[in-house]
Amino acid sequence: MINVDNIVLVVDGGIGKNIVSTVIIRNIAKKYPNKRLIVIAGYPDIFLNNPHIYRVFKFNNPLYFYEDYIKNSKSHVIKIEPYYHADYLYKKRHLADVWCEMAGVPCDNITPELYFLENEKKMAQLFIEKNKDKKIILLQCTGGINPDENTKEKQIASKASMYRRNLSIKTGKIITKQLNAKGYKVFSVQLPNQPKIEGTEICNFPIRSIMGLLPYVKGVICIDSFLQHAAAAVGKKALVLWGGTHPTCLGYPSNINLTREVCDNPFCHRPNSYMFDIQPHGFMWDCPHGDKCMDYNPNRIITALTGQKQYNIIKDKKNVKN
Repeated sequence: MINVDNIVLVVDGGIGKNIVSTVIIRNIAKKYPNKRLIVIAGYPDIFLNNPHIYRVFKFNNPLYFYEDYIKNSKSHVIKIEPYYHADYLYKKRHLADVWCEMAGVPCDNITPELYFLENEKKMAQLFIEKNKDKKIILLQCTGGINPDENTKEKQIASKASMYRRNLSIKTGKIITKQLNAKGYKVFSVQLPNQPKIEGTEICNFPIRSIMGLLPYVKGVICIDSFLQHAAAAVGKKALVLWGGTHPTCLGYPSNINLTREVCDNPFCHRPNSYMFDIQPHGFMWDCPHGDKCMDYNPNRIITALTGQKQYNIIKDKKNVKN
């Protein structure tokens, strides 16, 4: 890359994957400190204030990118898909680690980075101050895309298209009731058309505002979605409930990771759209066990949140029948 002015990193995927990409960005900047780093992504908010980045563009509005960085200056473009790497696919290494390897840079560590302005920090602190009568818990039971409509049919279809990683609304309701009884105030991190959890207040803030709250809340309970990546980035210990995905590939040792290995193919990572996981009738694969890997005992979740003091992958190996 001696004869280029810029390195362009193209980041596909959701918010969590965008957060993971900050590891690759950090290591590209370390290896090539004299090159300008440009990012094109679906969630540019993740990269705001990142000192390693020269410019950020959103996919649907990369205004003047071609003129500035292709036509009138020399650029090296990195556009790779780490989900295809064998060590990730077979649960041997973390996504950030294999992504760095594919980008041709060393991986110093797998911890992502988020950068907040002082005013963003002050706004988060003011929110906490306004709710000082209660200890705030952030709860994320559902991840993935926003259903087209706020109906059960659309919510079920949205859930079925994702990896097995959603916590049931029933379990979320029980957790919330127990936490409320202990003096906690539970804010549900969710999209507008995802199902509401009784007893919670919806934390329907801009993404940076949600992530900015993390250092100041009393606790975080989440699934494998963007919140667990953001918690690792800001140094907040989150309780992460794992199902179809694996903490070795996507988790962090700074979090408390609960797993339930309850079938003959735990952490199946299905349905896997990258590996063409289609059934004969043309629909995506569906779990024959009814997503038992996410059927957590609410009391176990509360105990892990309030009692676990150091990192551990806490396993549950109760088998289910095929």
